[in-house]
Amino acid sequence: MDWKDRITSEKSLFQVYLKARKVATARSNARIAWIVFGLAAAGLAANAWYGLPVAPYSSLITGIRQIADIGFTFTTAILGFLIAGFAIFASITKPSVFILLAQLNHTKGDISRLQFIFFNFLFVFIHYLFFLMACVLVKVTLFNGGPLSGALSALAELDARFVVLGGSLGFAVFAGWLVFLFMLLKSFIWNMYQAVLVTIVIEAEMEDQDAKQDDNS
Repeated sequence: MDWKDRITSEKSLFQVYLKARKVATARSNARIAWIVFGLAAAGLAANAWYGLPVAPYSSLITGIRQIADIGFTFTTAILGFLIAGFAIFASITKPSVFILLAQLNHTKGDISRLQFIFFNFLFVFIHYLFFLMACVLVKVTLFNGGPLSGALSALAELDARFVVLGGSLGFAVFAGWLVFLFMLLKSFIWNMYQAVLVTIVIEAEMEDQDAKQDDNS
């Protein structure tokens, strides 16, 4: 495939995400998030199944709301800085460097080195964006007296155990996802550092080649 066709083959964020998750996901980040999710889910599921000794339905809903509030504040504050940092990096790098990176194959999958760099950034943006959407959904529907909150309260009166199990799962998902976002922030900083170093090396090599051609001529 021609390099121009390869870098423009993705037509949506979903297609980008499918490719990015194969090359941009650090195993340590996912493992820590899954550990947090597993511990929260197991503990709260046992709590719900054995008679709600610790976290009743109302406490779980409050916990989900608090995580959504923290996540909303965190993502809106950080997402702007992440996009600004990426935009600055993309604007100050010479197009000739990007063209050369787009022509070089990467060892991970059928992608170029340019796609690998950008996929790492876009993977972070996509997770932050969708977590922000999830937090907005919780804030809109799960507030006191809200439609979802009222429906869950009515279900809890019929069978509290299964409603609390669902609330426990929701709390665990939000907790694990929030931890994953913190880990992605660490990865974003590292990827930005590595991307700057790669572009510096590529630009230096291009200048050396130009200098050798001038000497030969």
